[in-house]
Amino acid sequence: MPSVVALGHLLMDIQLYLADKPDVGEAALVGELRYGGGGSASNFAVAARRLGLASAIITSVGFDGFGRVLLEELMREGVDISRVKIVIGQQTGTSFLLVYPSGDVKVFEYVGASEAVEPKDLSDAAFKGFDHLHITMYRLDTAVHAARLAKKLGLSVSVDPGRIWSARGLDYLRELLAEADYLLLNESEFRALLRGDVGEAFGLGIDMVIVKRGPQGATAYLRSGEIFEAWGFKVEAVDTTGAGDAFDAAFLAALLEGRGVDYALRFANAAGALKTTRKGARSSPTREEVEKFLATRNI
Repeated sequence: MPSVVALGHLLMDIQLYLADKPDVGEAALVGELRYGGGGSASNFAVAARRLGLASAIITSVGFDGFGRVLLEELMREGVDISRVKIVIGQQTGTSFLLVYPSGDVKVFEYVGASEAVEPKDLSDAAFKGFDHLHITMYRLDTAVHAARLAKKLGLSVSVDPGRIWSARGLDYLRELLAEADYLLLNESEFRALLRGDVGEAFGLGIDMVIVKRGPQGATAYLRSGEIFEAWGFKVEAVDTTGAGDAFDAAFLAALLEGRGVDYALRFANAAGALKTTRKGARSSPTREEVEKFLATRNI
């Protein structure tokens, strides 16, 4: 089976499901409170494992209760945690998420111990035996070092910068993106980072830019000039947290298995859509669930 290693955050998500959307200064009732694992890299690692890939994560947590719970959860999912750094004296990173009735989410993130992995902590051994490295927002020096090590060993590399990295602009990420094969963005990140111009990415050496548009589908722009598009799926969304990570895992899984870009987009759109019908960042679907979903839509 293909194998992937993810670099990024492992966080405890505290999710507040609101009954309505209050304005500033107003109060709102919380219909449900949930705790669970989160952080884009760990969401990706779990999603990839459920799709049948071997997966591992490079990250860090505090020496505390949250950290222990998060590591136990990853082990239950079959994710390799041997590259997780345990930090004494810092709290495990935590995200506070407001989930609105529409399923849209507002995120407040406390990084805490999440970015303690330094370049000196990584060597070739962290990547040997893997096919692909997926990088989400992390400390930039570590991300660049990881990408260079992975490329040297023949791994393909993808980057999903997320909102915060994308908002910092292309110059901030230029050194990292020069090592990437795939760049995965949602529509707002596409505008913020590339100003809607894929040529900026191709100029850095990236082979493919994938733009995720939720229920409107997704588009893959290739350096060759080819463009692939796939329609999205209308579902009853209850929580969009982690949907982009589920998409990333499914898209890259399909490519690593030798599937074409058109199939990879459809497979990823289905995985992302299914994720939004379930609460929690880690509720991504299995391969069987995605294939059944596609079969019912004659795709």
